[in-house]
Amino acid sequence: MNGWPLDGNRSGRRATSWPTLRCAGPAGARWWGSMLSLALVACPALASPEGDQRWSQIVAAYQQLNTYRARMAYTVQEQRGRWHIIKQTSFELAVDRTAGRLMFNKPSVHLVIDGDTLRLRSDQFKPRYLQIDTPDPLTFSSLAEALPFLKQPEYTDLMLLLGQDPCQVLFDYLEVPAAQHPPVEVEALPPDPDDPRQDQGLVFRSPLVNLVLRLDTASGLLTLAVADLNPAVLRRPATDMVQLVNEIEVLQHNVELPESTFAFETIGARRVSTLAELAGHHKLDGQPAAPIELGAIDGTRFVLADVPTPIVLVHFWATWYPDRRRELAALQEVQAWVTASMKPVTLVAVNLKDSPEKVQRELQKVKLEVTVLLASDNQVAQQLAESYDAVQLPRTVLIAQGRIARVFASIADEQQTLRQEVDMLLNRQGTTKSP
Repeated sequence: MNGWPLDGNRSGRRATSWPTLRCAGPAGARWWGSMLSLALVACPALASPEGDQRWSQIVAAYQQLNTYRARMAYTVQEQRGRWHIIKQTSFELAVDRTAGRLMFNKPSVHLVIDGDTLRLRSDQFKPRYLQIDTPDPLTFSSLAEALPFLKQPEYTDLMLLLGQDPCQVLFDYLEVPAAQHPPVEVEALPPDPDDPRQDQGLVFRSPLVNLVLRLDTASGLLTLAVADLNPAVLRRPATDMVQLVNEIEVLQHNVELPESTFAFETIGARRVSTLAELAGHHKLDGQPAAPIELGAIDGTRFVLADVPTPIVLVHFWATWYPDRRRELAALQEVQAWVTASMKPVTLVAVNLKDSPEKVQRELQKVKLEVTVLLASDNQVAQQLAESYDAVQLPRTVLIAQGRIARVFASIADEQQTLRQEVDMLLNRQGTTKSP
């Protein structure tokens, strides 16, 4: 492995080279010798001298890390008209650069990198685990490409440790083309007078997002990351608010971490080598599809799993998550394929918790010849979460003869696999075309 580069100049900003920290360790762990790479190390031309110096101090603090373990509490706060929505999750991250190890753990997902080997398991996909080669070079971008679920803005510490500009990640999260990324101003912040735990920090200001980073003065490590998104970028009224808060509790650094920190249990589980194989078995596979009744956007009623075709494809979506249009475009491609080949398959798109007016506005911006159902009621949304795992979006469920046959995380990324699964199920049933 070639290590984590120190000056990944992905943003076109002025590059600054930082010295590589040489770590003792086994030959197989040489790639952990470079401590930190950030496009933000290439400080923007708009950085103030104090901001440039402060960022240099943060980089130096992370460069001196041999081991690191932290717990993160992540909160999304949204103001939508009169509704205030709060979503929370937590996860843990550990790194031992000398041994070439990384551990990432959040509810239902456990990831361990040990030298050249990456292993991943999920409570959703028992009894299997994924084992692949560690991306080379290992950066946040290469890891997120291998594991798409990481393409989220909350993993601030992981970005810093693996070399990624947090602003770039936020711009990508907002679906802003690279050519349209705005300039970013960097400014040093004094200590927070309202919270003695939050010492000095930095603020990155842009027309799309303001990102505040607070750090512990003693260690120089981050304790807080707060991103305020411009509601206009999310196509929302100016009175709306979206704030992403990541509270970071550094548990240990530069001390020996227990061997158990990077333990990965494989007993009783089958090894697979692709995400598609891992996702090929879901906890809902083979379960009866719940006959939940929903209203269509045209006012008609529709019962999931109670349709005349032998196969039903149910896609769950919402207007708030960034990849919705990419997913809906892929759903439309599947609908066109079904129509052209006259396959006895019904496609429906179930919107979760958005108002009918908001759904109508969104549908005016996309081409979608699929029945759209509404699950605006919290009780119905909870039923869908329990019966169809409609919790983390996107989610697509394939139902065959009244039972769940397959659950897909992303129809855009897995469209070919989905088509093959549909053909296999139809061939098994002896029905390949609509009568």
